[in-house]
Amino acid sequence: MIPRHANSKRKSNGPTRNSPITPEHNIFSTEGKETLTTDKLSRLHDQATRVETERLLKQSVYEEVKAGRLSGLPAAFSDPKLSGLQSKLEELEANLGKLALKYGPEHKAIIEAKLEISTTRTQLESSRKTLEDKLKGEYALAVRDEESLKAALSGAKGEAVTQNQANIQSAC
Repeated sequence: MIPRHANSKRKSNGPTRNSPITPEHNIFSTEGKETLTTDKLSRLHDQATRVETERLLKQSVYEEVKAGRLSGLPAAFSDPKLSGLQSKLEELEANLGKLALKYGPEHKAIIEAKLEISTTRTQLESSRKTLEDKLKGEYALAVRDEESLKAALSGAKGEAVTQNQANIQSAC
């Protein structure tokens, strides 16, 4: 009697060695070109680069506001209220200069102009502080996002190394 396995074709319990799908090594190919791990690694690297760039931008803007340099802010980050208050302050100071030419320092118009300038400066500083706090929060969030993506990228790199080792072992 011929052994049963000699005449019958061997049944495969999974993909063959040359098959693009090898679940025993956690390797799954996409169109035979890249593995899912490599694809994930590539996507995470792209995301990490974008998030790092965003974090650097937010850090720069936050530091500009913190230093009081509001005029150099990109339009996307500037606050219309701040711009309006800054324009108002400049107008009030120019008006005070004109009044000072006509009146003495104790004149009612001079005192009122100085008071209005003081009030506007207080509003401007309050608005600047609010913007600074907002940008600080956005910057902190960007830092956390970057750290999270870098951790995911590091994990994906570990998966890729493991997968490459499994590919090498399965090729032998």
